[in-house]
Parts: sequence; C-alpha cells; structure tokens
Amino acid sequence: MVTGFLVSRAGVAEAQVTGKEQDKMKTPFVDRSLVLPEMWVTGELDASFTHLDVGFGGAFNSGWIDIGGALGVLDDLEVEATLISLATEDGVGATPLALFDPIDGADWGMTRLGATFRFLADDVVEMGGRFRFLIDNNATIGFNGGLPVLLHAGGVVRLDTGLGFVGRVPTQGADPSFGLVDVNSNPMGPEAGVPLRLAIQAIDELWLGVNTGFGVLDVSDDDTIFMPLGASIGGSIPIDPLLLDITGAFNFPLFVHPTGRDTGERVVSEIWQVGLAAKAHFGLPK
Repeated sequence: MVTGFLVSRAGVAEAQVTGKEQDKMKTPFVDRSLVLPEMWVTGELDASFTHLDVGFGGAFNSGWIDIGGALGVLDDLEVEATLISLATEDGVGATPLALFDPIDGADWGMTRLGATFRFLADDVVEMGGRFRFLIDNNATIGFNGGLPVLLHAGGVVRLDTGLGFVGRVPTQGADPSFGLVDVNSNPMGPEAGVPLRLAIQAIDELWLGVNTGFGVLDVSDDDTIFMPLGASIGGSIPIDPLLLDITGAFNFPLFVHPTGRDTGERVVSEIWQVGLAAKAHFGLPK
C-alpha cells in the first residue's frame, strides 16, 4: 500500500516542476521552492500559544500574534517583513532574542526584516543565503543569518534543513551573545540552528510534517544545547487567483537538553506550544 502511494505521487510529480523552473506557486507544499516565484506576494497571520509548567500547580501562559508578508522580487530573491507583532496577556515570551522574558499585559513582540537569495536551484536541491534584522520589546537587536537548504524527493517529500544563527546586542546593559538558533514563526520561538523539517504530501491539498534539529541558545554555555520536537499539518485551498494555506503545529521547543542535567531532567515536556498560521499567496502582473 505504501509503495503504491509513493508510485502514484511520483507519477503526479512528473508533470510538476520545482526549483529553478518554477514560475508560479504550486498547490502541493512539497513542490514549492525555497523562495517565492518572481512577483508573487504572501500575506501571513501567525498566532501562537506558549505554556510553561513551573510545578506545584503553577504555570505561565502567553500568546503571540504576527502579521507580515513576503515578496518575490526576482526569480531567486525574496524579501520579508513583519508589520505587526504583539505579545499578549501575563506570562512569558519565547523568541530567538530572549527566552521566557516576563510579559505584563500586551506588548510589542519582535520586528523582523529580511531577505533570502537562492544561489542554487534544481529539481532536487535548493540552497540560499538569508539575513534578517530583529528587534524586540526590550530593545535587544538581533542579526539572524542562515544558509537554508531544501531537498525535494519525487513530489512526495521535502526536507528543510541548513544552518542558522543569531547574534544578540542588548541595549539595556546585558552582554552580547551568539546562538546557533533560527526564527520559527509557527509557533513563535527559537528554531534549531540546524533544523530538520520533514513534510510528506498526502494529497495535493494536504501535507503532514514532523520537525526536530540541533540548537544552542548561547554558544558560551553548553547547558543551553537543545533539540526540539514537533508535528504539523497543513492544507492548501486554491481559490483563483489566490492560494490559501492553513497550518497547525504543536511543538516542544526545548524537548531534549542533553548536557548539564540529570538523566531524568533531560527531556523537557513542561514547555509546549501550539501555533496556527494562515497564508494567502497571489501573483502580481509582471
């Protein structure tokens, strides 16, 4: 049954293109490229909920809302921006710049401006360079760089991986720091600096994903090594001229802490997140 499914999906993929040849947004998620096609626009709404169990019946909870978008400027160049970012309610926030800083009521979240340039593209492998400028509600400035890598396999599977890092420059007295982390917007939190995000296309309009990876929140402290664990499900709805994506995700952002802890404390299930993302893609006239 599994073999028949893979053969069927691979047969459909023969009529599809990825990588360099893609000039419009494909409905199957696994066939999409590393950057948006030229003159395509994406509007995005991300909502996240983070829960931290502190024991004895106590817990911190927080919400996060981002509204932003991206534009395919050229065939290999995409720019992105977060226009509105809000951290809500009493609790703690989890971002690549500040892990679990207190939030008192509603506050601004984290502004992001960035660009991705794809320098290698074919039907199997895509690679690029990415840079983002970050600034949060504590006026901490961040520089997020990365080398994203995308692998396609037979119109059935895609693997997003690569290397990401963040340099932090606090403006309120703390010391600068450097982490092997990236930005995850669904749900908001520190992404592993070496991510492994596997997606399988069930049908053209539905995909399933799992994610893990390896990250270090602060490279000067080996007790901050972590491995996340999460799962996601996404659906695509083509409504001409739009393509809509709805994605739900559940994540343990710091699931494994392999160093500096007793064996029984190396799995951290007290911190979990739920995310929901909605994206609208549409092409502009060239």
